[in-house]
Amino acid sequence: MLATLGLAALLRSSQRVYLQDGRYLVSVRWGQRYDLREFVQPDNPDVVAKYSEIGPDVWGCLDFVCSNIDYRRDIGEHWKFPSETLASGQGDCEDSSILLVSLLNNFTSSYVVLGDYQGYGHAWCQFDGQILESTYTQARPVTDPGNYEPLVLFNNVEVHELYPGALIDVFTRRRNEATKEFGKQHIWGYPHLPSGDKVPLMCCLFLWGATVEVGRNDADAVIGQYFEVIQACLLNFLSELAGAPSHHKFPGYYPGKAHPSTSFLV
Repeated sequence: MLATLGLAALLRSSQRVYLQDGRYLVSVRWGQRYDLREFVQPDNPDVVAKYSEIGPDVWGCLDFVCSNIDYRRDIGEHWKFPSETLASGQGDCEDSSILLVSLLNNFTSSYVVLGDYQGYGHAWCQFDGQILESTYTQARPVTDPGNYEPLVLFNNVEVHELYPGALIDVFTRRRNEATKEFGKQHIWGYPHLPSGDKVPLMCCLFLWGATVEVGRNDADAVIGQYFEVIQACLLNFLSELAGAPSHHKFPGYYPGKAHPSTSFLV
């Protein structure tokens, strides 16, 4: 039964990318399709207002995002527009990278990069050949750029795949954010969960399944979201069986703010 559900989830997750007439459409907002370039919005009034406070300062923009946007993992995949990330003050790696690039592209050219970090799906910003990590708690240089593997770069003007089909690979690579150090410290309602403890699979299913936000009354989106919940649980479970390491993508990283046990739901 689990194997069947897992296969179905994997098949559904592969239907996120649609290439049509030169457009790179992704289904990352409750079944609706958007071109990648639509997410980067330097002209958005909220982005322009924030940029006017910071000014044309790359590290100032990076530090604003790092200091003011708390890392929150997604249930499945749900990309926010930059104004939504600003309003909520939280988001995952895609959300914070999209916001950062939207700010930077008011005065320069930068890209959101989708790829891998140490085998985990990740997103970051690229500016002038540099990696800008938006999930740090403050702006600082990346010390291990060799661990970043880019697959797709995009901004509000253009999209670059490093090879044909790279965007599809982005959504089929292993995603296991729940086992990162941040998650072990701040989710499941146990803010001080010891790093060696495990959360039972059925508990994961119940917590994720019971708290999925329906949003629009879209039956297909709801079904897809539950498949993603099952898929994520299966991947976590199989990762445990395989003895995969359980750690945050940045060792020693701990956010400095207290996080309510359910605030990771976005």
